[in-house]
Amino acid sequence: MSMYTSIALLQKRIKPIVLAELADDVNTPADITAALTIAVIDQAIADASAMIDGYLLGHTDMTDPIVQTAIEQHAATLTLYSLYRRRYATEETNPLSAARKDSLAWLTMLAKGTIKVTASPQSPSSPIISTAGEVIRTFGRENLKDF
Repeated sequence: MSMYTSIALLQKRIKPIVLAELADDVNTPADITAALTIAVIDQAIADASAMIDGYLLGHTDMTDPIVQTAIEQHAATLTLYSLYRRRYATEETNPLSAARKDSLAWLTMLAKGTIKVTASPQSPSSPIISTAGEVIRTFGRENLKDF
């Protein structure tokens, strides 16, 4: 199983103290370097990665760096949702509930092939997500006469 995010990447998305407070049940103040805190975050990362693998393995080229870049944001969302779930018991109170649903919808569409991830022509490391069923439209003379 691949890991699609890391503690260092999560710290770029959320303040380290907030990340620590979500995962640390022992220390006051919360300690991001505590072994138990790291273990809790690593488990949330592993759970998110396993969920992503469950959706995409066999449907998507998971070795493609462009796909991995696109997946990173969703891995972070799913990981942070799991950590917030430790503090907010219900879906209604979890601040990442809507973001999790969006990520799962995106994973579903990618797995079904209704969207695809390709490299941006401006920046090969930036993914572009497009619908897989894009249709090339041809306009006849009649359609363009008033253009």
